[in-house]
Amino acid sequence: MATKSKALQSLADDLRNQHKDLRVDNSYNLLRTAAMLNNFLNKGYRKIGMKQNQAILLSFMLANGGVMTPTELQNKVFRTNNAIGSSLDSLDKLGLTKSSTSKIDRRIRRVKLTEKGLEVMKQMLPIRRNLFVKPTSCLDREEQETLQRLLEKLGNHLLDITRKKSRLESEKFLF
Repeated sequence: MATKSKALQSLADDLRNQHKDLRVDNSYNLLRTAAMLNNFLNKGYRKIGMKQNQAILLSFMLANGGVMTPTELQNKVFRTNNAIGSSLDSLDKLGLTKSSTSKIDRRIRRVKLTEKGLEVMKQMLPIRRNLFVKPTSCLDREEQETLQRLLEKLGNHLLDITRKKSRLESEKFLF
């Protein structure tokens, strides 16, 4: 039992020591903050009867002319095919979108905002703005701009390393 306790203590010490590395501590704090922001947004959207993923899809569709394919949405929101499909199915059932397949290629699904979806977006936009403004209202303009640059840089770096990783993983299976 004493050996297990020492092993546990050693691992706990290693974990605490990792946080002495500023990169580890920053990544942890970013993840923790993202989780808190996610919870905050979920609660805000629930108050208006909407799920966050649904609101995000509707927002991207509106910003991109009101018609998109699930693949286009997937590339914008970084969710799985199943998550996108499930969210789009629920939006169709609510009457906020209408999905149709191409007569030429039935594999191609197009999703269009309906009039009801546009009405919901009209009501949701001011609420959405407040939900997105409130969490960063503690930062002044200069801090907001710095945060924007840093998040953009970090996001681009993550895209680069995940694309490289997925490319390397797919190359492994070729041999």
